[in-house]
Amino acid sequence: MESVRQVGALRRQATAQVEALTVLAEVFAREAEHLRRLAQVQQLRRLKERVLQQAASLRTAELVACEGFTRRTLIGAGVDLALGSLIALTGRGEHPLVAGARRAHSALPENPPFGTILVAVGPGGVPGDVRAVSVSALARKSGGSERQVETSLRVGGYVLMPQEAFTDALDGLEQSALVGALSLPVCAGRLPAGTGRSTP
Repeated sequence: MESVRQVGALRRQATAQVEALTVLAEVFAREAEHLRRLAQVQQLRRLKERVLQQAASLRTAELVACEGFTRRTLIGAGVDLALGSLIALTGRGEHPLVAGARRAHSALPENPPFGTILVAVGPGGVPGDVRAVSVSALARKSGGSERQVETSLRVGGYVLMPQEAFTDALDGLEQSALVGALSLPVCAGRLPAGTGRSTP
């Protein structure tokens, strides 16, 4: 009889321990999920910081490029004005300043684009395939227009957006990650509505 009581007590203890272990496993699973969500939020925050730094560097480079272009243009126009005036002085036709101004104006290059910086989310999605791009620099390098560069990037599977739209999109993704409604990576097509830049 005593052994039956002991077996019953052991059985109750085992059942209680199994129930405690089940509860503990659920607590650990919830904590692991919470840590996973926090890790995703940290990934998104690091991404935002990295892309904003890239954009700031590109803006600085655009300012420097624009200033250099302007300086070269002004120097070239001054030289053309002086040469045109000198040539007109020897020719006795046109007034020297008018001839110089005409020559300087015709030598002025068409203004290349400067300053358009967008965030590009590629086919790999967020967070792995995101970068700031200077659409203006790519247009100057290719000799095309900014619109052509944007179209080319879109054809390559990129979603383009202004910096503000990108930060708003990441803020939304962070909130979704915190409540467990999101798992990284996120493809560009799943970004919150209104973040993509449309072709003008």
